[in-house]
Amino acid sequence: MIFAKFELPIDKWEEIKPTLENCHIVELGVINELFAVDILFDGELNEDLLIYEVFPEPCGIHTFLGMEDLYQERFNDFNPIITDETP
Repeated sequence: MIFAKFELPIDKWEEIKPTLENCHIVELGVINELFAVDILFDGELNEDLLIYEVFPEPCGIHTFLGMEDLYQERFNDFNPIITDETP
């Protein structure tokens, strides 16, 4: 499973939404002039959405109950922690 968050123009969302399968969608509405959507994918992430993925910290205004760790894992993959020991 993949828990990802997206912000995109509403017309783009209306274009992509019908193509989504095997996922759970929560439409959050307009945030920062873009349409915000949280999606829990049962399989692979839809590649058309990749350029619209966002990473609010700690997990934005919504989470899927019990899936906070999934979001945190993806957040960490894209936002590695930098320390003095990081090469």
